[in-house]
Amino acid sequence: MPTKRQIAEKAREAVAGLLEEEAQKLEEPRQYKPGEYNPHTKGKTPWTMKNLEEAYGIVEFTPDETIPVTVSGIKLMLLDGVTMTAPKCFQDIWLKSREARKGRNTAKTLLRLGIFKEDYPGQL
Repeated sequence: MPTKRQIAEKAREAVAGLLEEEAQKLEEPRQYKPGEYNPHTKGKTPWTMKNLEEAYGIVEFTPDETIPVTVSGIKLMLLDGVTMTAPKCFQDIWLKSREARKGRNTAKTLLRLGIFKEDYPGQL
């Protein structure tokens, strides 16, 4: 039958082993994905330009207007006539906003010409 001293020694060894495992985990912190909740910072992990490039790929495009575009907190100024190399999500948002503005301008033009909703149902 083990003595109290032997039991205490085995308990110390077990605790020392557990503490060593936990220390190794702290040395190699978990990498949280962008947008994922991080309990250490008590917030979401922020996106970086590198994360956006990896997630969406990179494209080259030339905007026809100067407009700021923000994706996940990262702002990029698109300049009229300047060829941009950026993650595809910036191009997608720029194209969607461009389509929306063109649609709005078309409706205003139709109203000025005297073409009303009854003439083209669902257009205005």
